[in-house]
Amino acid sequence: MNLKKRLIKRGRDNKKDINLRLSYAIKEISHYSEYSYILINQNVMQTVNDIVHIIKNNLILEKNRKLTAKKIKTLINF
Repeated sequence: MNLKKRLIKRGRDNKKDINLRLSYAIKEISHYSEYSYILINQNVMQTVNDIVHIIKNNLILEKNRKLTAKKIKTLINF
């Protein structure tokens, strides 16, 4: 089900508010290419697992960056 249908089905917003929310969503979605990770929450547990993997991956990358910088400084006698 798309966003507009979900908002209408909820019955909480009037047509003007729905259109405003849709315009915000379109604006936000148009920036997707600026992000390193994009998660589409279709299954909560899968999304949580994806977030955990992203965090672990970033921790490994940061550790490797620090180790590499240390090794380079050692090699060039800083």
